[in-house]
Amino acid sequence: MSLIKVYTDIGLKKPVVLLAKICKKTGKKNYHIKYLSPTDMKVNGQKVYNYENILYEIDDSSVSEYLNTDDESVIGYKRVDEGFVKVDDSDYEPSSSESDSESESESLVDEEDDEDEEDDDEEEDFSEEEE
Repeated sequence: MSLIKVYTDIGLKKPVVLLAKICKKTGKKNYHIKYLSPTDMKVNGQKVYNYENILYEIDDSSVSEYLNTDDESVIGYKRVDEGFVKVDDSDYEPSSSESDSESESESLVDEEDDEDEEDDDEEEDFSEEEE
């Protein structure tokens, strides 16, 4: 089961990208996935995330990014008894391949993308929500 980021329509102007895991490949380019979603639980004041029980079928055009890992800790989540919590940014050290890909993608941002980001401020990414 590989982790991916998925373009998801949650009723806003633009789709948002949510974290999910591929549970099963159902066709040449189709997958059954489960989203990693915030819960009402907290551990040590941190919001707990769990995979939803519902399987969603998507095709590969909905995939924003293949994360090439099954390990949530690689992307900044820590397993706890209740599910997962986000690792505090000050404690989180990305792998060398992750930090390389981030710096490459940051250098590809142009002025038009910066304008789009202003519009995105209205949108929430529920997979990244913290309190």
